[in-house]
Amino acid sequence: MVNKWRRDHDKSEDQFVKVELKSVFSKVGFNIVMRMLGVKPCFEAEEMLEAEKGGERLEDLMKRFHPQESFALGDFFPFLGWLDRWFVVKKMIKLHQNRDVFIERLMEERRRSMCSSGVTKEGEKGAAIIDVLLCLQRADPDYYTDEIIKGIVLIMFTAGTAALALFMEWAMALLLNNPHALTKARDEIDSNIGQNRLITESDLVKLPYLRNVINETLRLCNFAPILVPREASEDCTIGGYNISRGTMLLVNILAVHKDPNEWSEPAVFKPERFEGEGSERSGANWLPFGMGRRKCVGEGLALKTLGLIVGSMVQCFEWARVGEELVDMSVGMGSGFMAKAKPLEALYRPRENLLEVFNQI
Repeated sequence: MVNKWRRDHDKSEDQFVKVELKSVFSKVGFNIVMRMLGVKPCFEAEEMLEAEKGGERLEDLMKRFHPQESFALGDFFPFLGWLDRWFVVKKMIKLHQNRDVFIERLMEERRRSMCSSGVTKEGEKGAAIIDVLLCLQRADPDYYTDEIIKGIVLIMFTAGTAALALFMEWAMALLLNNPHALTKARDEIDSNIGQNRLITESDLVKLPYLRNVINETLRLCNFAPILVPREASEDCTIGGYNISRGTMLLVNILAVHKDPNEWSEPAVFKPERFEGEGSERSGANWLPFGMGRRKCVGEGLALKTLGLIVGSMVQCFEWARVGEELVDMSVGMGSGFMAKAKPLEALYRPRENLLEVFNQI
């Protein structure tokens, strides 16, 4: 990504080059998950994946896991429900079959790769996630069936890639609207990492302000406004309301994250609110990943990935808004995810004092 943007800038005669970030972040998120699974797709959508992976472009492959939104007529007009079998249901069945074929092909490829490389243990260093699952399948084939492995891979593609892309887009939009925070994050990286190399995962612990930027982004712009449904395991009282056992409960995390009783100036982007002993964060007022035993298992991966991607963009490039007006932060209507109504566009140029670092990539 960094090299591609640098090449695009070198081809342009303009001081700043405009880039549409939403599609870029979608490809980055997809690329990350593919590499975790043991596949190495290209970043550029124009390049082709290898024939044994289906001969598809990256963009076409992404559409398998993030199709265009549609709705079933029967949900709104029950007497027209029979039409869904010929349109929505037929489309979803074909989509499921295409996904299934791709994941099966991926599993078979990893099985062949494991045999040739000699990977035999799930804890072996450098093993891809599918390799780990296939090793577990050897040890316990009755539990780790192909269907279980397919389900895990499918969740990584559908939930993981979309969430990462949305978080990265919101983070950059907030930084563009708050250039003082962008400058502060860049200064922190320069003072702790220097300008002789790129930021790495091990550097993230030295960058508390960057982590605060990520935390504040997750507070203001979470992936979804509510958590997945819970069920009351016993009779209880919540906020003065008597809740019977078995009642479905929906946690409105958007309301919690913007509650003026919990946060000072809740609508303002203020990463400093997470700093040190004066942090406004408490045990139950910051819930972007939920909490308890049912919290999102991808929390650690998401925080590290966001830190690396956003940190790399801040470190390597100077950023500016396309116009003088602030970036539109409106939320688009859709499938329940808090996506931006308008794809994010920005102006960038490589930092001159990091040109030597670019040459090392």
